[in-house]
Amino acid sequence: MNASEVRKSGSLKNVLGNETGISFVVLELKNNAGKTVSQNVYWFSPGHNFKELNQMPEAKLQARIIKTEKLKNETQWTIQISNPTGKLAFFINPQMTEDGKEIFPSFWSDNYFSLAPNESTTISVSIPNAKIGSNKIKLAISGWNVNKQMNSL
Repeated sequence: MNASEVRKSGSLKNVLGNETGISFVVLELKNNAGKTVSQNVYWFSPGHNFKELNQMPEAKLQARIIKTEKLKNETQWTIQISNPTGKLAFFINPQMTEDGKEIFPSFWSDNYFSLAPNESTTISVSIPNAKIGSNKIKLAISGWNVNKQMNSL
């Protein structure tokens, strides 16, 4: 298959046609070695009624700093975020904060992502050193059904 080739793989109508609530579809693009290179989450509802999103059960996440690297002009963190629950963690928004306020600019490898039950992902963030004050930086994680969690670095 060529890089610009398009191939129809199936119809969601056949799969989701009888569903009555909200359905989530995870589309993963993998390379020849089977490594996921892109992931997108889509949500569908008959009649475009998405009110059920407000009743999603809460998911609690775990975060672990894998690596911190202070360079000449910026500091970089590599972070693993895991969803150990049996519930989808939807629309996750990580933020680096100082004194409870988000640090701008911060450059993320991924944000507003979702994690299936028992799934984890590794992301990175970099912040210019000039924007980092003398107070302790914390990682804040929140999402559609994830209450804000503050994690010390």
